[in-house]
Amino acid sequence: MAVAKNSNLPPTTQVMLAAPWNVVGRFAWWIIAATAILVLVASIPAYVSQMGVMTEFELVSLQNVLPEGASAAFFAPYEMTVDIIVTIENFVVSLLSIGLGLLIYRRRPGELITLLTSGFLLAYGFILTGPLENLVGNLAGYVDVINVAQLVLLLAGFTLLMLLFPDGRFAVRWTRWLALLLLPIIIFFILIAPGLSQVDPNSPVGAVTLMMIMAVPATSVGTQIYRYRRLATPAQRQQIKWVMLGAIGFVASYSITIVFFAGRPLWAPAETWVVVSVLTILRLNWWLGLTFIPVSIALAVLRYRLWDLDFIINRSLVYGLLTVILLAVLGGGFFAIRAGLGAALGGEQSTIAIVGATAIVVGVFNPARRGLRHFVDQRLYGIKVDYTPGGKPALSSVAAPRSTLGNYEGLELIGRGGMAEVYKATHPTLKRPVAIKVLPHAMAQDEDFRKRFEREARTVAALKHPNIVQMFDFGEADGTAFMVIEYIGGPDVGDALKGGAMPLERALPIAHDIAGALDYAHQQGLVHRDIKPSNVMLDPITATGKNARTERAVLTDFGIARILSGKTHLTASGMIGTLDYMSPEQIKDAKDVDGRADIYSLGVMLFQMLTGRLPFTASNPGALLIAHLNQPAPDPRSLRADIPEDVAEATLRALEKDPARRFQTAGEFAAALA
Repeated sequence: MAVAKNSNLPPTTQVMLAAPWNVVGRFAWWIIAATAILVLVASIPAYVSQMGVMTEFELVSLQNVLPEGASAAFFAPYEMTVDIIVTIENFVVSLLSIGLGLLIYRRRPGELITLLTSGFLLAYGFILTGPLENLVGNLAGYVDVINVAQLVLLLAGFTLLMLLFPDGRFAVRWTRWLALLLLPIIIFFILIAPGLSQVDPNSPVGAVTLMMIMAVPATSVGTQIYRYRRLATPAQRQQIKWVMLGAIGFVASYSITIVFFAGRPLWAPAETWVVVSVLTILRLNWWLGLTFIPVSIALAVLRYRLWDLDFIINRSLVYGLLTVILLAVLGGGFFAIRAGLGAALGGEQSTIAIVGATAIVVGVFNPARRGLRHFVDQRLYGIKVDYTPGGKPALSSVAAPRSTLGNYEGLELIGRGGMAEVYKATHPTLKRPVAIKVLPHAMAQDEDFRKRFEREARTVAALKHPNIVQMFDFGEADGTAFMVIEYIGGPDVGDALKGGAMPLERALPIAHDIAGALDYAHQQGLVHRDIKPSNVMLDPITATGKNARTERAVLTDFGIARILSGKTHLTASGMIGTLDYMSPEQIKDAKDVDGRADIYSLGVMLFQMLTGRLPFTASNPGALLIAHLNQPAPDPRSLRADIPEDVAEATLRALEKDPARRFQTAGEFAAALA
């Protein structure tokens, strides 16, 4: 079995079943698959016959939550409608689980974990959601046997899957014996199945029985925790997170249902429409809970959008806490308003109370959501930068382009961004074209900023390197701070990347040029903090030989981010640094960000030049930041096969999350690319 060279890559050392076990495993899988499909199809008439038919248990349960004075007959049409919906939902869950099981087997055949996962999902589809019970439910005397046998088999399958997930190996050696004990445990519980459902959990026998049922899967979950902390690769950890998230989602859904029914004295006395709404939500919540396990397991095994999980957990924490807070506000507001109105006006006043409490919830929703997101981002994920869309940058207030600035005349606007306007002009004494960068007016009015600007501008002006844009002048005119820099007529790397990935013979020299510029600047004590394609200009030069270069890469905006970062933190278009290229330590807002942050950003840019795409992409800026913090970069060779091994390894090392594991200087990075 091949071992992946880079531990950050998805694991490739799955256990493959050798003959004859491969034949036996596939034969067993086909039996389970055929049974699942046949049972699902055969149970369709039972599903249809159950629609709209309320059982005695459902009627009793309904009566327990009705408002005082309301009759079950009044709610019967509603209950039958919801029952039809739930029956359809159960069938959909069965179909989804069985379909995912078949998909996994088709996509990843031959692996032990594939057979186990696929078999479990097939069994889940016709056990937990009821097709088999529907099919034989009329066989008196066998219902208990079938129910218990299904439950035990499902728990045994889940246990075995957790003991071996995600690579088909036992994380702890002694758990092999637990796997061997599963068969006698299954036989034992099935033999006593007729009486198991009547066992009193408060009796010694009942307590031991329940402990045995729960201890086996609990042990397997414990091995997953051990595997996660001690043995798993980064990709395997994400797979484990998906499975655990599915299990937690299922338990949370079940718990919400239990809590609401246990607390029915609080909400059942409310208006009729409130009870209807709560019951509907509980029904949908339970159905949602059933889908968590098959979907999460399928995503983990197929490794589809594997690294989106951290953002899902982030937002789940935010909205989970938000839900708890809003429910507390809703409940507290409801009872407080009802009590106040009752004392003032008499009567229950439940309708007005629920409307008032809802208005309070609407009012606190956005502030609470922002506060919780900020708390989770900072405290749990270490994200200190504010990535929420802010107001328009100061430049948006500029009415029209200027034509003069101090001694410079005939200004031609050639660019406008979040931090500056850029004009082309002619230097009055050098008589050569220059670029004038005009900084935001609001920042130039700040005395602290003006002093910092002057100090940093002098430092940047002293930089003399062929791959760093030259600064000719800086100052202030008409209350506007500006820099006069070398004019470069060529495109930037961002423009060059619009056509896709670059040839190696073009991308690598650009990387060498920028690495040289950074190495020189870092030795002068300067950190750029905003390395990206649009800040690297390509200056055409005259080629004098067959293999001579026709362009030089020039790093621009050197010092701008450093100047602004002293006091100002802009959001969205004006953020210090660019999210796509931002190093993990910049995201964490480290006070001592050094040159290794620039090496990371250069690694991102080189990856993009080599492959035509960024190593980390996400539709949400929060998800993108979490990817920079946690997600290993993919091997560029997986996107472009002709990339040399040493170039790919150097790029991946530059993209290490821990600065100590990156190249310590840009010169080392350049040497590794040679």
